[in-house]
Amino acid sequence: MRPIIYYFAKDMQIGGSFGYTPTQRRNSGLSEVTTQRWELYWEKYAVFRRGFYFLTILWGVGLLLEVPARAIIVFKAPTTDSAVMWTNIINSTHLRKNNNKIIIIKRGMGKKQT
Repeated sequence: MRPIIYYFAKDMQIGGSFGYTPTQRRNSGLSEVTTQRWELYWEKYAVFRRGFYFLTILWGVGLLLEVPARAIIVFKAPTTDSAVMWTNIINSTHLRKNNNKIIIIKRGMGKKQT
C-alpha cells in the first residue's frame, strides 16, 4: 500500500489520469514510460519512498493540528462572521507565506550553475 501523496503526485506528473477509462487513457497521449518510471523509482529507491511517506505524515499532522485551531476560533469568536474572517486570515497568511517560498525556489531554479 502506497501513501496517498504518491498517487496525487504521480497523477499530476503524468497529466491527470484520475477517472479515465482505459480507452480515454489511450487517447489522451499520456506516456506509459512515465508511469513505468514511477513504478521503477518506487521499487528501486528507498529515498523516493521515504519522501512520500514523510510528505504524507507531514500533511496528516498539519491537518490534525488545523482541527483544534479552527475549533478554538469557532468557540472563541463572538459571531459566525468573525470566525469565518479569522479562518480566512489564517488561510491567506499561510498561502502567502508558501507562495513566496515557491517564487524564491522558481527563481533559484532559473539560474545557471557555473
